Amino acid sequence: MSKAQRNMFHALQILPEPAPRHIAATTAKRVDIGWGAWRSNSGLTSASFGAKARFWLALWRHFGHAQFLVQVDNSYHTATSLRLRQSEDQRHIEVLLIQTASLSQCLRGLLQKRLKKPPPIWRKLLQGQTVLISRYPNDTLDALLPILPAHGFGPCHEVLLDNQVAAKLPLRITLG
Repeated sequence: MSKAQRNMFHALQILPEPAPRHIAATTAKRVDIGWGAWRSNSGLTSASFGAKARFWLALWRHFGHAQFLVQVDNSYHTATSLRLRQSEDQRHIEVLLIQTASLSQCLRGLLQKRLKKPPPIWRKLLQGQTVLISRYPNDTLDALLPILPAHGFGPCHEVLLDNQVAAKLPLRITLG
């Protein structure tokens, strides 16, 4: 998807934080940070079964290591993974926070979701107008990314816009 195709009406506006005046906002319909961005690796579709198994093992071992500080309007939260997209009524940004560092809890939560049971307390869905995202703790300068074996996989990205374009933290995300 090219940048022109992503320039859609009512898309999320994404800027680095703090944003220099000469930088234009990037637009996207969806933003994945952490686990959602890592699992969208481009080499996964053409990989062998053994390579895919090593890929997922590397991701599962890394689950919960990276943490993010999320400010949704005037409330602060931490998360190990998050997804942002515009609400259906296009008046809010929907922020899905995963707040567990335990892979087994996360897998149980995915099972609960498939069985249509109530979500666990560490899976939160928030709404807001402005979202600021940075690494947690703030003195973490480099992204904590899973190291994948060299089996044809590209590097993991900290942030993915529309599952295709990489970005870096900290970010300010607002409605278009």
